[in-house]
Amino acid sequence: MTHNWATIPRRVSIATIAICCAILGIGAMICIQVYRAHEIGEMDLLLGQDLLIEARRIAYDGARAEILQSVGQSPYDLTSEQWFWQLTRDGSDEILIQSPSLGPVTAESRVLAVPEAGGNFVIPGGDVLRGKRAAFPGAEPDEALTFRIAAPLMHVTEEIRRAGKLIALIFFGLAMLVSVSVYITVNRGLVPLKRLSKSVKAMRKSDTIIDDQKWPPDLVPVVEELRELHWRNGTIIEKHRRKNAELAHGLKTPLAALARVAEELEGDRGEQITDLVGRMTGVIKRNLSRARTERPYGKSSPVHASAEDVTFALGITFRNRMPGIENSIDAGTIFWGEEADIQEILGNLLENACLWAKSRVRISVATPEPGMFTLSVEDDGPGMGTGKSEVPARKDGNDEPEGHGLGLLIVQDIAELYGGSVNIGTSSLGGARVSVTLPGQIEAYRKSGTRPLKGNLRRTN
Repeated sequence: MTHNWATIPRRVSIATIAICCAILGIGAMICIQVYRAHEIGEMDLLLGQDLLIEARRIAYDGARAEILQSVGQSPYDLTSEQWFWQLTRDGSDEILIQSPSLGPVTAESRVLAVPEAGGNFVIPGGDVLRGKRAAFPGAEPDEALTFRIAAPLMHVTEEIRRAGKLIALIFFGLAMLVSVSVYITVNRGLVPLKRLSKSVKAMRKSDTIIDDQKWPPDLVPVVEELRELHWRNGTIIEKHRRKNAELAHGLKTPLAALARVAEELEGDRGEQITDLVGRMTGVIKRNLSRARTERPYGKSSPVHASAEDVTFALGITFRNRMPGIENSIDAGTIFWGEEADIQEILGNLLENACLWAKSRVRISVATPEPGMFTLSVEDDGPGMGTGKSEVPARKDGNDEPEGHGLGLLIVQDIAELYGGSVNIGTSSLGGARVSVTLPGQIEAYRKSGTRPLKGNLRRTN
């Protein structure tokens, strides 16, 4: 069974949304990395400018270096900030002078571990700085002096983190907008497939041809093939049904007569004939079953109208022996199957009931569960035992009427083919009650009370 989450619109929507979200996520990561590279580049540029500015504050005469007074205070003068610079002699790593933020040069002073090409490094305490170093601008060409400068990376990192949150929020909003747009677009684009699915279900249930509504060009060949398949399938199956129905009706009476003759014979000859009749009955049943399983897409057949037709035909057959038939079938009862099958069920059950009823036969329906209904035929005759598959004998011990056993076997066979069942019990009228459970429903738009069916001919004393 296909679950709702596995439908084509949902699968396409989920796949498309996942791809879009992945693309947007990658785009957000790229934007964050680009912004980070930009901020780091800006910091490197700032350090390069500060290197020149701070180097001009140093007076170096070849032996000693000192800091000149500046107009304003820079962050490199604050001991509370991690903005540092150092002037060192290459080779010996001698610190000639360093920024006031590092304090005076002592024996414990260490050279800043700025990478040769510049970049990030860690100072004691675990803080990360970004540094830059270059030859000291104020030195003579033959002097190997290096000026190192560094600033805390924390400010840039915080700025990148805030920008990353904003970018992620923006892209998340875009992802939500894209997801909603994709879901709406996909569902609108797949509306024709939903219409086609409903049309196919209607064709299977009620035998309706797919309508001529405007279909997209891609679906037109599919619709035409389904229509052609429906017509061809119905034609072929109907042809097989007619042939099998002719065979069944042609052999039903002769087999019943042979069975009665076999009962009157004594010895092995009667048993041989009975065995042969049983074999032929089984062959007929198997062929009828095979034909019925090859039915086309499900049809919807009105049970009330079928009961009227069958009762009218029985009224002509039984003439003055016809008992009164009460109709308690809801006019909206629909059988999800072939009309010939429901007529075959009603014909066999009503024929048996009319043969044994004293004066009354009642037909009714009930709904034991959604999608199923139970058709019951009752009479006020002598009744018979209960059972699901076994056809019991009548209580008064009279001979079984012609076609009685085969008729119930056919009814049971049809019911089982449709996933139903047959139950035999005792009626409140005093006779037998045969109940057949079949797929269908009772529509609520129309009701019918208990009244004689069309063509009902009551027996007169």
